[in-house]
Amino acid sequence: MNEILLLIYLADLSDKMYPLLLGSFCVLLAGIMLWFGGIQFDDDTSARMVKTARCIIKISIVVAVFAFLYPSKNTLYIAASAKTGQIGIEKLQGSNTLEKAIKLLNKKLDEALAEEKK
Repeated sequence: MNEILLLIYLADLSDKMYPLLLGSFCVLLAGIMLWFGGIQFDDDTSARMVKTARCIIKISIVVAVFAFLYPSKNTLYIAASAKTGQIGIEKLQGSNTLEKAIKLLNKKLDEALAEEKK
């Protein structure tokens, strides 16, 4: 049951990934502009800015890839419903109720087919 709640929670987070994706692209663009901007400072400041820009670019690429590859809300809801169905089937498979229901269904189907042939 906890897996189902986790999937539903992740589906809720899925809607919030789009601003994260947009933000990471903006930060990536800012890092590239900072790196290649051509602003001249003294050597120590320029070295720090290039190092900072590289770090910003790496982090924003990782965040963008994560946000882009994160499954959609519908995919996570499908996974949650499949897990719920699997749990229900596993619980019913060992019970007498399922066997009785199948026998009754087969009996009623046989009766309906017999009446149809008449």
